[in-house]
Amino acid sequence: GRTQANEFLTGLAFERAWRAGDRGAMLSFFDDDVEFVSTPPFPPSGPARGVDHLAAFLDRHLPTLLLDATRKQVAREAVTWSVKTRSPRRGDHIRGEARIGLRAGKIATLRLGPATRATHR
Repeated sequence: GRTQANEFLTGLAFERAWRAGDRGAMLSFFDDDVEFVSTPPFPPSGPARGVDHLAAFLDRHLPTLLLDATRKQVAREAVTWSVKTRSPRRGDHIRGEARIGLRAGKIATLRLGPATRATHR
């Protein structure tokens, strides 16, 4: 109960930092050895380990990643959000998802990829 509540609160705080576009605050939630991967519809990157790789990705792409706080799923040690990005060819928004995995109060994994049924409703 308590661990799950703490992870939920971590997810909410991370969500606030992302929606504010606060790269520094976002990075403070990640484990130094975070595993990161981004696949279409997002710009492909990784898989890679380490916060430096993630920071470089955020420097280039954070303004185009629009987190939808109304579409999220919290399950045990993970939180998944619907995220929109712009199509490089058409300019319209494409929906995907971001999934974080939590360990000991830090984000251990971040995966950006196509939307699943859980976030695409």
